[in-house]
Amino acid sequence: MKSDPEYKYKIKYKDHRNGPSNSIKIISTKMLILAADSLGSTEILLRSKNKLSLSPKLGMQFSTNGDLLGVISPTKETVDASRGPITTSIARFKNKNTNRFSFSIEDEGIPKMFAELFARLFNNMLKEKESNSIFPKHNLINEFFNNEIIKLLNNEQLRPILLNWIEGADLSSSNLILGKILEMAKLFQSSESPEQQVFRILMLGGIGVDEAKGKLVLNNNGKLDLEQNYDLNQQVFTDIIKIMKLLAQKIGKNGDNSLIIPCWGKDQKAQFVLHPLGGCPMGNTASDGVVNGFGEVFNNDTGQTYEDLYVVDGAIIPNALGVNPSLMISALAFRIAEHMVGETKQHFPK
Repeated sequence: MKSDPEYKYKIKYKDHRNGPSNSIKIISTKMLILAADSLGSTEILLRSKNKLSLSPKLGMQFSTNGDLLGVISPTKETVDASRGPITTSIARFKNKNTNRFSFSIEDEGIPKMFAELFARLFNNMLKEKESNSIFPKHNLINEFFNNEIIKLLNNEQLRPILLNWIEGADLSSSNLILGKILEMAKLFQSSESPEQQVFRILMLGGIGVDEAKGKLVLNNNGKLDLEQNYDLNQQVFTDIIKIMKLLAQKIGKNGDNSLIIPCWGKDQKAQFVLHPLGGCPMGNTASDGVVNGFGEVFNNDTGQTYEDLYVVDGAIIPNALGVNPSLMISALAFRIAEHMVGETKQHFPK
C-alpha cells in the first residue's frame, strides 16, 4: 500500500502514558504546527536536521528575557503572598542613556503549596548571607540540595520512611511521589499556617531586554543545552538589581538588607527562567531566520518555505521583550492562524 503523498510529515515519539516505554509510535500528517515553546520547538527541529534543510540560525537568538528573581523579607507591611493572582502590579523602566524601554519589575505571588518550602529556604538564605550583601551564601538551587535535602536525609524520623519507600516502590507513579512528598512535609510542620509563613515575603520578578545571544544545541549526550553559559554580566541585570534595592529600602523592614537575589549565590550564579524566547527566530530569509513572519519554516536549500510546516510559539520571537511575552505570543498566533485560513482553506473545511 502506497503512502498518501498529502501526508508530508511524520512525527516519531515515545508514548509514556502507561509508564516508561521504548516503543516508537509514528503519526503522519498533512500539516505540522510546532507549538512546544522555545525549548521544545527548537529541540524538535534540531533533531530533524537530517530530514530537513534548515536555516543556520536554528538555535540562535535564544533569550532568557532578562528574568531575574528578587526577594524582600521581612517586609514592613503584610504582603500575604499566597493570596490572589500571582502578579498584581508592574513597573516599567527606561535606559537612561538611550531613553528606550529597558526592563520591568513585577510582584510575584507564592503558591500556597510551596509557601512552607519557600519560607524555609529564603529565611535560611537571609540568615546565612553577609550583612549589607544581597547575595546569599548559596544560590537557590544549591541551597535546596545542600541544606533541605541533607536535612531530610539526616532526619531520624524520616530515614526509616525513606527506606520503606525505596524498597519495592514504583516511582513511575507521579501520584505516589506527590503523596510521599506531602507525607514528608508533615515532619516539618510549623506552628504557623503556610499563609502566615509568607505574610511578609515579597517576591519580585525582573524582566529585561537582554542581548539574546544564547545558542541552543544538542550536546554530546543528545540533550538540549546551551552552547555556552548564558551571559549574566549584562548591564540590564545590574539595572534591575539597582531598582530592586530602591524598592527594598522602602518596603523592607531592614531596608535593602532585606533583599536577596536568591539565584545569584556567592558560590555560583544561576537563572530561574520563566520566559525563554528564541531559538527559531523570525527573519526575512533563510540566512537571517528559521521562519518567516507567518511562522513558516524556511528551506535553506531553496530559500522558500516548507509547505504547511509552522512554528507558532515563543521560539520565533527574535529578541528579548522585557515584559511577560504571553500577549505577544498570542498576537503572533492569531496572525499566523489568519494567514493559514486565508492561504490554505482546504485544511479547514467549513
